[in-house]
Amino acid sequence: MPLIVGLIIVTSIAVPFVLPPIMHILFGSHFSIPVIHMIVLLAVALFIPLLAGWFTKKFAPNIAEIVSEKSHYFSIILIVLIEVALFSKVSTFFFESPLFVVEMVLIAFLLFGIYGTVGYAPTSFTTGVTSRTRSEGDTTSSKSNTKMEWNRAEASDGLIAMAYVNNILVAVFADQFFGIQTAVLHTLYNISYHIGIIVIKKLYSVPVKPVMD
Repeated sequence: MPLIVGLIIVTSIAVPFVLPPIMHILFGSHFSIPVIHMIVLLAVALFIPLLAGWFTKKFAPNIAEIVSEKSHYFSIILIVLIEVALFSKVSTFFFESPLFVVEMVLIAFLLFGIYGTVGYAPTSFTTGVTSRTRSEGDTTSSKSNTKMEWNRAEASDGLIAMAYVNNILVAVFADQFFGIQTAVLHTLYNISYHIGIIVIKKLYSVPVKPVMD
C-alpha cells in the first residue's frame, strides 16, 4: 500500500508539469494546464483525505480503529458510488457510439497489460536473481521456497503499483479541461483494472487448509 499511495501522489503532482512536454514531443501540440485549478483538484482528491485520516488517527483513535475494521465495506461502498458517478458522465457513448466504447475497452485492457508487465517484469527479474544467488548458500529447501514466495509477492506489488494508475483523478481532470470524450478511456480503465485484479487474485491466492487437532 505505501508503494501504491506514494506513486499515486508523486505522479498526480507531476501531471501539470510533465504532461504538456510529453504532448508536445509526441504530438506537437501546445497547451497549458491551469496550475491553480490543478492544485485545488489535487487538494480535494488527495491531500484533504490524507489529512483527514491523519487527524482521525491522532485525535480520535477509537473512531480510526472502527473505520479500519470496517474499511473493506466502506471501500466497496465508495468504489460503487465513484463508479456510478463516472459512468453516468460517459453513459451516452454506450448508446450513441458503442463501437467507440468497445475500442476504448480493448485499449484499456492493453494498457493494463503494459502497465502490469512494466511493474512485474523488472521486479520479478531482479528478485529472482537475488533469490537464486542466496539460495546457493542455503542448506535447506524451506528457506529457498520462502524467499521465492517473498520475491513473488514483491513482483505482484510492482504489478499492482504500476497498473493502479490514478485514472479517476485523470478522468475528472480530462473532463474539466479537455472535454468528456477524452475522459472515456480513463473511465473504462476501471473495467480492465478490476477484472485484472480479480484474475491476479485467483492466480496468486494460496488455499489455506484448516489444521486438525
